[in-house]
Amino acid sequence: MKKYIIILCLIIATISCSKEDVERFSSQRQLFFPNENGQDTVNISFSHYPGQNTLKVPFVLSLIGPTPSEDLEYKVSVVDSLTTAITGDYELPTSPIFRKERTSDTLWITLHKEKLEEKSYLLKIQIEGNSNFIVGYHDKQQAQLRYNNIISCPLWWDEVIETEYLGIYSKEKYDAFILVTGEVSLENKEPWEKRELCLQLKKAIEASLADDDPNNDIKEANGSPMIIPCY
Repeated sequence: MKKYIIILCLIIATISCSKEDVERFSSQRQLFFPNENGQDTVNISFSHYPGQNTLKVPFVLSLIGPTPSEDLEYKVSVVDSLTTAITGDYELPTSPIFRKERTSDTLWITLHKEKLEEKSYLLKIQIEGNSNFIVGYHDKQQAQLRYNNIISCPLWWDEVIETEYLGIYSKEKYDAFILVTGEVSLENKEPWEKRELCLQLKKAIEASLADDDPNNDIKEANGSPMIIPCY
């Protein structure tokens, strides 16, 4: 009988410890970068933001655990061994804050264009634990930012944009789009907005060819017509 009592006590003690561990774990706050592939990557080119010498890039952070009732400081650091970005070209907030009553917040990284060379740079960051937060999902603790000032086709200029709206990308066409519409992107635009902006460019191209001054013609670099498929 004594043996069974000892076994029962051990079981109760184990259950009690497990319950305490769960309660302690569930009361701790954890931060992570929400993403599907285990690594959150953002690609930015200053060439897609004419006239901008500084860009602010957002990274979303998600929370596991109790929603904070007050603003809490968290910690993010640069992974030097995997970073090619040059100090001074970027800025991280020294004391980032996860705002109260939220389950997600945004970390903003500032990029500067002035000293960028004609190549791509990589900035890798990671979340670190502090007195307010512990490290969350192991495979979602790092994020990376690739940036450059190299002229290239914007990511939003995809197959749909090429087929239905703006046609094949060229630097001249993109420059004309920005000059005529005042926009730098069709991203997050409704279909009717995209159509309206593309028709605005199309009409400007037609008007430039209709006047008597060839210097005003909006054409491709080789002098060929600039084709806009939108109608």
